[in-house]
Amino acid sequence: MVTGGLRNRFVRESIFEHVNVELTSLGWFTMNPTHSPLLVVYAFPEDEDPVEVNTLSMTTGSSSVDYTELGSLDFARYGVFFFDFFAEDDGIGMHLIGDLEDFFKRTPTLAVYDYENAKAVLNTVELTADVDVRKPTRITQPWQKFWYTLSIGIEDDNR
Repeated sequence: MVTGGLRNRFVRESIFEHVNVELTSLGWFTMNPTHSPLLVVYAFPEDEDPVEVNTLSMTTGSSSVDYTELGSLDFARYGVFFFDFFAEDDGIGMHLIGDLEDFFKRTPTLAVYDYENAKAVLNTVELTADVDVRKPTRITQPWQKFWYTLSIGIEDDNR
């Protein structure tokens, strides 16, 4: 059984891989006359660093553990994932974030892969009802003008 930090890494990599596959199937990474290609980064950009248009930042937030009963070793881990999109305009921003929102709302569970064992499926994580879309209003840089963010909550029962 894969547990601890290695499992957390597999959950993170699996969710990001599911997103990449979905966005690839929708044509976001190909040259398109209606928008520039998508660039994915795995860290939130620093304010002083310039960001290319149509950059999607995929990051993790905090997590917590909830034991099923006192004294039990069974627990569930809850985590948050963030998808920040710095679009070339409002239409493209709403489009991509809407595609991600649709994907997560129609996909209640996601497979978790063991990347050290030929990408075998370990099990699944459940998405909680928390799929939140926002357009931040505290803009400090020009590249944040068309900034959209989506966050999801997950539950991993670690079994």
